[in-house]
Amino acid sequence: MMTAWEEYLYSIMEKEQEKYIEYLLTLSPVEILNHAYEYAVREDILFAIDCLWLTDTQAKKLCKTPRPLTSVYEQYLRMDTDYMEDIMFAITETADSAK
Repeated sequence: MMTAWEEYLYSIMEKEQEKYIEYLLTLSPVEILNHAYEYAVREDILFAIDCLWLTDTQAKKLCKTPRPLTSVYEQYLRMDTDYMEDIMFAITETADSAK
């Protein structure tokens, strides 16, 4: 169950994503495709916020940022991830288990 601060943070981030979607819908299909990765990651961040337990202090700090969803997305982009390794592992696992 989310705390009041987590719920407030989620609502802020959800509204931010709704505005982002409105912006995307003003673009051409090709431009929208250029933003597909960002859209998907932002949706994943919203999902994670709903599942993650933050302290009230953490949630309050994020609520005070001008655009918390964008801030988290930008932090994610600066991080090293195993994304491509996970993709390659999925490919080899699928190939190995194919009949």
